[in-house]
Amino acid sequence: MASLASMPPELLLLIADALSPKDAYCFAATDRLTWRTCASLVATHKELAENYGFICPEGSNFTLWRLLDELLTTPRVADYVLELQLDMPQMFYFDPRYIWYSAGTPSLKPALEDVDKYLTAANDVEFLFSTASERGSIQRDREFTPEDLRRSIEEGCTDPIAIIVLSRLHALNNLRLVPCNHEFWFLRGLQGLAAAYVHSTFSSISHGPFENLKKVQLSHDDTESSIRWEWAVLFTRLPNLEYFSAHMLGGSPRPPSEEAGGLYEALESWKPAKSPTSNLKTLLLSYAMVSFEVVDMILSNCKALETFEYHVGGALISWDAEYDPRGFMYSLIKYCSHSLRRLVLENEDECESVSLYTTKFTSSLIKP
Repeated sequence: MASLASMPPELLLLIADALSPKDAYCFAATDRLTWRTCASLVATHKELAENYGFICPEGSNFTLWRLLDELLTTPRVADYVLELQLDMPQMFYFDPRYIWYSAGTPSLKPALEDVDKYLTAANDVEFLFSTASERGSIQRDREFTPEDLRRSIEEGCTDPIAIIVLSRLHALNNLRLVPCNHEFWFLRGLQGLAAAYVHSTFSSISHGPFENLKKVQLSHDDTESSIRWEWAVLFTRLPNLEYFSAHMLGGSPRPPSEEAGGLYEALESWKPAKSPTSNLKTLLLSYAMVSFEVVDMILSNCKALETFEYHVGGALISWDAEYDPRGFMYSLIKYCSHSLRRLVLENEDECESVSLYTTKFTSSLIKP
């Protein structure tokens, strides 16, 4: 039986090069000869991991577009990106159809010759123009067309570029996002992806987008108002996610006639989830003000939630949602009583209340 020591160096290098960076390192470490043979490849992996392991794009430096260019030119760059922080730009241009689009200054607009390249990359994102129908299939969304996408990219909009980049980062483990509540393409793409996972459109969750994403942290970009509640519902639909936190999450689902773009109807069709698909273990909502309906949407899809913390932010965060600890407890008992080990419900404004359902929970609820 042949051993690694009996293989020619060229074959060892071919094998190591075909592996992921982590597997290549383990392969090289099997014995001294293999390590010496693969030393150059290991050094290359180390350098690329240092360059791409953590990325924090800055719109003023055009980094997000450069990252997409590198992913299109050298797809294996995606093997090294483990952490990504996205601070969405604060510059906009007005569009009467969709209220606002995030956009850069004219100097940040991509060159015209690059627009077609980015549009081709967008067409590879199968969930970008999709929403969930009542039967669970994926259909084209007529409100967001390829023509709208071209216009957004031509104007220097960061929003669609972000979801195109994220769809290619298959090794991504940790995402930190500071949305500014104008990421329509991002939300639409995330909606289509969440629907695909919920309705098992992908043949295997281990080979779908965000397959290795374990941790998502959201934070608001201001001292008042909030992050849209849809972010929490959609991200927690990703089956492999284990940790989700949001600072200043707010809002409540409105009737379909008031909710733009039909997102409300799509989310309502998943509530309660027919069969939970989320492996979420930790859900932390700090300085939050979301309604019972939002929390119920999230919890109904959790198979094994262990930690839930909700710290009330008050009307400064959202005026159309109410803190409903009784409703939260109902959902927790209904969906998570078999797994929940830590519970914190904190409302500083009602710390003097003696009501069972509105008092401040000063300690965690621990199950033995």
